[in-house]
Amino acid sequence: MKTIVCCYGTRPEFIKIAPVVLVLRKYPGLKPVLICSGQHRELLEGIGEDFGLKPDIELNIRKSIGNTDNLSELTSSLLAEFSKIFTKINPDGVIVQGDAASAAFAAVAAFHQELPIFYIEAGLRTYDLSQPFPEEGYRQMISRIASVLFCPTDIDKKNLLNEGIPGNKIHVVGNTVVDALAMMSKGPTSSRQGWTLTDKTIVVTIHRRENWGVPLKRILSSLIKIRDDNPGFKFIVSVHPNPIVKNVVENSLKDERGFELIVPPNYRKFISILGQSSGVITDSGGIQEEAPSLKIPCLVVREKTERTVGLEAGWSMLAGTNEKGILSGFKWLKDWRIPKENNPYGDGKSALKIAKIIYETI
Repeated sequence: MKTIVCCYGTRPEFIKIAPVVLVLRKYPGLKPVLICSGQHRELLEGIGEDFGLKPDIELNIRKSIGNTDNLSELTSSLLAEFSKIFTKINPDGVIVQGDAASAAFAAVAAFHQELPIFYIEAGLRTYDLSQPFPEEGYRQMISRIASVLFCPTDIDKKNLLNEGIPGNKIHVVGNTVVDALAMMSKGPTSSRQGWTLTDKTIVVTIHRRENWGVPLKRILSSLIKIRDDNPGFKFIVSVHPNPIVKNVVENSLKDERGFELIVPPNYRKFISILGQSSGVITDSGGIQEEAPSLKIPCLVVREKTERTVGLEAGWSMLAGTNEKGILSGFKWLKDWRIPKENNPYGDGKSALKIAKIIYETI
């Protein structure tokens, strides 16, 4: 029996790794072990129920470091805890997904122990280490030490090849978020119990570190301006629990007409809300990938994005974080029509492709 550990610590990581774990469980002679670092403790509560999964091992790093935003404290704890558990389990391989600290330092711990590293969602790049920070640095780090790299699109593979990653280590498989959406609803917009939204409902999520402070305040003031200029529109704002974000959002919007502030719901409910909306305004990476499956426009309030295929296909628009760009972007969102091009992030069979390659490799 071979053991492969599947590591995650954030909500997006779990959503995208879960379909792979479920497929791996079907292979004879292979034991996938799901390890949760607990990096995003609040946002991970109950999320496994959506997929019928729960972690086999919980590292619970927040118990020792608290809710600190100090990246050195977070990453040193992650490295130490992943290293301990890898030593104890001695797996035949390690799977990491995405670009958060849990993925990066699970990969480093595996590298130190000379374990094969299977990297899901490889090759996304802005080539600006400050945007997104620290994720751009982490994803470049993981790519250098990974044994097998799974890219969502051909653009991502091209990035890796240009960086000197051998082509025989790279596989283009699509993005597993498409698989996750299909699992949630078998037609992701059909799960609408308890929600009836109007044709003028916009979902908003903002949380990225590079938008903390002045950019976040500019984005929020732009939303109020959009509300004033567009009567009848309602904005559902999923408020990230990090106090650095939460306090600013609540102070800016809680008393404003037309804005409904909600605690981030479970994944199934969030997809239900998103699928019924007229569009989304976000700085999230995952939502840029989910929008094409849900057939809604995505206005990206960031200065740069690594999901360029969505921009090129017309599913998303990069607005920046200044008022002029965001107001112009909202006009694009209102006038948006479904692109002729199919979902650029895959056909919902990414997990099957990834699991097969991993099984045949280890």
